Amino acid sequence: MGIDGRERIILNYIKNKNVLDLGVGDTDYRFLHRFIVKHSKSAVGIELDENRAKKLNNQGYNIKVGNAETINLNKKFDVVIAGDLIEHIDNPGLMLDNITDHLKEDGIFICNTPNIYSFNFSLKSLISGGNVKHFHEHTLGFTAQLLHTLFKRHRLKIKKTIYFTHPEKSFLSKIIRLAGKISKKWNENILIIAQK
Repeated sequence: MGIDGRERIILNYIKNKNVLDLGVGDTDYRFLHRFIVKHSKSAVGIELDENRAKKLNNQGYNIKVGNAETINLNKKFDVVIAGDLIEHIDNPGLMLDNITDHLKEDGIFICNTPNIYSFNFSLKSLISGGNVKHFHEHTLGFTAQLLHTLFKRHRLKIKKTIYFTHPEKSFLSKIIRLAGKISKKWNENILIIAQK
């Protein structure tokens, strides 16, 4: 699969930078860490699951086992990325404080998460009478407004807010992208670029 919407957005921010990638996750077709390693100067990944971290380290990645809310690497990074992570966290404020502690003074934080006001969530909510089933590992849902408020409370200045839908070929994905052309806020994902 070629470069996806999120990769296209972050590419210029990670080129030749020291990057901390929080919650590297599975090595499926949306495995962002591979892209980060390929285009950054250096990359360290954080993964909560020990078995997954071991598997990735055996593949040559630099993955540390830890919780994004509390891990302390005693190092500052140019860029910290949390791709599809904040919606899984118990305490996002604690994670954001930890991120600012790991960022250099002019460091950039990039975060993306599902948009709970996206066309597909809104449609599912209408059809189900508001009883939308979310991914079983998600603990939170966000809008851009909620993210902006949260980031400001935790010493992060919003530089840019981008709405996007992954360029998958499914019929539903095509409908969501079409809806996103009518209103960008109907796209499936929100990506925030913030600065310390």
